[in-house]
Amino acid sequence: WWSVNRMAWKPAATAFWEVATPSYRRLAVSWVLTAKQEATRDRRMGQLVEASAAGQLIPPQRYGAVPAWLARAAAAASAAGA
Repeated sequence: WWSVNRMAWKPAATAFWEVATPSYRRLAVSWVLTAKQEATRDRRMGQLVEASAAGQLIPPQRYGAVPAWLARAAAAASAAGA
């Protein structure tokens, strides 16, 4: 699957993704796949990989209270990227 391959390029993104909650993963995948144009899907996938590697949420989710699991996921991404 194309997103798994792109995540594999960055171990920090993979580590973040593995710790992320199933609901966040579903939301993020939906955000990428619901784009109408392939160019937009590619751009969103790049944003997802970069945000995950940086220990951050995807842009549409960066509001309100920070989820409790985010600190664990960011720590995993940091450890994998080091």
